Amino acid sequence: MNIWCLRPTEQYGLGLVEEFLNDKNIKIDFLTTTSDFQKHIINKKISLYDTEVKNAKNLGINFEIDDVNDTFEVENYSNKTFQKYKNISLNLLSRNERFFGELSIEERERYIFKQYIYWSNKLKNATNLDLIIFFDIPHIYYEYIIIGIAKLFKIPIIILHHSTRNTFLFNEDLDPIKNLSNSLNFETFLCQLNVEKHKKEENKKNSSTILFNLIILIKLIFVSIPKSIIFKFGKKYEEISFFIKHNYYSIKNNSDLNEKYHTLKYIYKCIFHELEYKIISSKKIPKKYIYLPLVSNHESDLFPGCWPWSTDKVIEYLLQKLKKTDYKICIKEHPRQFKVRYHQNFNRHKNFYKNYSKNKKIVFMSLNTKHNELIERSDAVVCSSFSSSALESLELNKKVIYFGPNILGGSNCVKLENFVAVNKDLSYNGKNEKIYYPYKQNLEIENFNFTSQDFGKVIDKQDLFKIKENIFEYYKIISK
Repeated sequence: MNIWCLRPTEQYGLGLVEEFLNDKNIKIDFLTTTSDFQKHIINKKISLYDTEVKNAKNLGINFEIDDVNDTFEVENYSNKTFQKYKNISLNLLSRNERFFGELSIEERERYIFKQYIYWSNKLKNATNLDLIIFFDIPHIYYEYIIIGIAKLFKIPIIILHHSTRNTFLFNEDLDPIKNLSNSLNFETFLCQLNVEKHKKEENKKNSSTILFNLIILIKLIFVSIPKSIIFKFGKKYEEISFFIKHNYYSIKNNSDLNEKYHTLKYIYKCIFHELEYKIISSKKIPKKYIYLPLVSNHESDLFPGCWPWSTDKVIEYLLQKLKKTDYKICIKEHPRQFKVRYHQNFNRHKNFYKNYSKNKKIVFMSLNTKHNELIERSDAVVCSSFSSSALESLELNKKVIYFGPNILGGSNCVKLENFVAVNKDLSYNGKNEKIYYPYKQNLEIENFNFTSQDFGKVIDKQDLFKIKENIFEYYKIISK
């Protein structure tokens, strides 16, 4: 069996690749990864044999249309099946603007088309390719080009999404795969959580990041930018990042300086937005409300994970549904939204806080308001189905109104589009489905840390084997 592995990251990705390589019936033909992952492979002395390995970070900038042997039918570029994924790719290019500024429509189309030709030829020439596995929600623009072309070739795709609680298993459209033999149903999953221990969890105070961001800003202005200018005139200096636009720089061939300019704007906005949020936010919790904890802007869980939902769309939808009720909408910003993170560089839009704070239905809660308290005192919690807030709320026996893939089950779960609000009740239209997970991940409470950043390291070999079995069980089902 021949497979592609796209962006295996963290420890569990390495472990799963090892599982594949140890299986004589599986051959990895193509692997996109990171430089850190490549180091892991070298350190563990894992042989990839004749596998083609590409650095996922630099894919898409190392070739031009002229470098590609164009043998694929260009007519397929306008195929209806492909267009859905092409449109998502066009939107995902917004992620690249965080470093290099706005892209014109023509620029976006060019990058998408060159990727289309490259991957079309690659997939066309792939020998007996059986399955493509993504190790995270695809959120790099070329990855949805791969999905769209794979659909044309009828090559099955599986997406693994590793969360702090468990790993969901999806098909190419982020629809959960159900009824697998090694899976655990949702109700059983929840029953194994220690609710009382969770209730006692201490809420850490969210300290201001303004001073921290100011220090970064000063360092950037007086150290990093002058250094880049010196490098510019001392010798040719160019930093390869996700995306490079050689011909569009005001200072040619210096992507590093251009990136720092946009970083400067990003840090300024972090400081300004936090000050704005502090001014409009309140410590007083309303008597009757639904709670909307925001997702960090542009995280893959939200886009493309919950596409076409966005933060604005969710808020506007709730305002429309609740306008004839006495419910307030309590909104709390994500604790990391104002923290400078170079791998993200995403702010809310210019008037986000200003515009919504004018609405009497909306209350922005102070960053120091306890998250658990807001959940417990609410009538319902509105969040992405990928969000840890969804599971936290269900553990506390709260109604969850969710948007995104239909991956939550149970009587307390309501899809946002089925949500009905009247003054006396929060109810829903539609039936609830039972969704199954591929495996349970260390449900002992001591392994639950809502703030943990290294959750990818707790999956043991038994769990990895279950994931592998689920993957190939699914493949057998769809290949019949």
